[in-house]
Amino acid sequence: MISYVVRVLGIVVVVLQAGCGAQIAALHGIPVVNPADSEAVFAGTRLVTDSHEGSITVMGPTIFHDHDLLKNTYTIRAWVNPSKPELNNRFQVLVRAFFPKRVYLKQAFSEGEPLGTNVIDRERVDCGPDCAVVETVGIDIRADDMAHYADSGLSFEVVGRRDKVVMTIPSTYIEAVLRFYKQYQRGGPSARVAASRRPSDAIPAHIPRQVSRSLLAP
Repeated sequence: MISYVVRVLGIVVVVLQAGCGAQIAALHGIPVVNPADSEAVFAGTRLVTDSHEGSITVMGPTIFHDHDLLKNTYTIRAWVNPSKPELNNRFQVLVRAFFPKRVYLKQAFSEGEPLGTNVIDRERVDCGPDCAVVETVGIDIRADDMAHYADSGLSFEVVGRRDKVVMTIPSTYIEAVLRFYKQYQRGGPSARVAASRRPSDAIPAHIPRQVSRSLLAP
């Protein structure tokens, strides 16, 4: 009887944590998008304009890969440059991974093959009694490969000197971002309207430590 009660209480705690996590995300303006829902991903994709460079970035919604508010995330971005079309059709998976210390993420692999990888940032964050490190890398994806991954999905790992991060991006997420990108390139009104209505989904620079491990649920 006692073991049954313990199991039930455990389930209740998990459910409450999940709901609380979603509420916390909403309070901080972080949309919780299910990457398996293609239409939700499409609606969450937005445009970022850089008037200085004369370019436009298509940004897919940030996905919490392990449903943790401040853990590993990914998004896919692509560039549209009206004045320099040779710079178009560039896609990149932007990966943010959290560790207790620097692990020096460097190279991504998928199905035994290396992927073009750019180390973007290594930053110490949340420095209280101890610090965390967020490492950001960009994985370059060719347009032809994006079309392939829109059908198959993409699983990869990014290897560092001390640790690695493993992620899987479902085909539904990739298909939605690619569809948005193509519609915008063609001047499709649905892409422009969807983009103009989406708020920024950037993760706030600081979220209280006590909520940084909260589970997220749609």
